[in-house]
Amino acid sequence: AWIFNAKRQIDSSPVIVGGLVFVGSHDGKLYGLELETGKELWSFTDGRPFSASPAVGEQCLVIGSESNTGKLYCFGGK
Repeated sequence: AWIFNAKRQIDSSPVIVGGLVFVGSHDGKLYGLELETGKELWSFTDGRPFSASPAVGEQCLVIGSESNTGKLYCFGGK
């Protein structure tokens, strides 16, 4: 078992892709954590809260932020 502490609250549900856990936080970061250890391996900073859960498609992970400009991000897509 492990615990990961973001700098702000986490309202979204995490998704697991391969050996990574992805979760967004109100600290404005999307985190990629190692499934077995909870170690942070990757992060993306938008600066606006991520309260929605990421969605996973065949080739990408998609998440929207609480941006007033309607930002939607796709990671891993072409």
